[in-house]
Amino acid sequence: PQGHSAVALLGALRRLEGPDFCAAWQHFRRALLPELCLDLVAAGWCEEAFAVFARHGAAFQPDQVLSLVESLPIDLGPQEELLPVWIAQQVMPLLSCRSRLVRWLLGRAELLEALRGGPDAAL
Repeated sequence: PQGHSAVALLGALRRLEGPDFCAAWQHFRRALLPELCLDLVAAGWCEEAFAVFARHGAAFQPDQVLSLVESLPIDLGPQEELLPVWIAQQVMPLLSCRSRLVRWLLGRAELLEALRGGPDAAL
């Protein structure tokens, strides 16, 4: 399965019945959680990705955690205010080496400052 397959599957579940529903549900249920989170972020469902990660993030490998962080869009909308707490409480404890996270944070801060015209945007 490529791209937003898990997200498309979730959307289709409502319309499926009987054996089609069961087969689709089993496919979704066996999805790899890091890939599911990446699919959710790519589809713009960051809040849902945060929820999946909150429940299952401890099973992610450090590279999977960082890939998820790096996949986040620059504009998180309402989830923007959740980002600092999410990183501090759920991401950082899973990382033994934080240099890649620090580089991402610095790059994100510089991009926010450039896009929004001032340092306040990155705070």
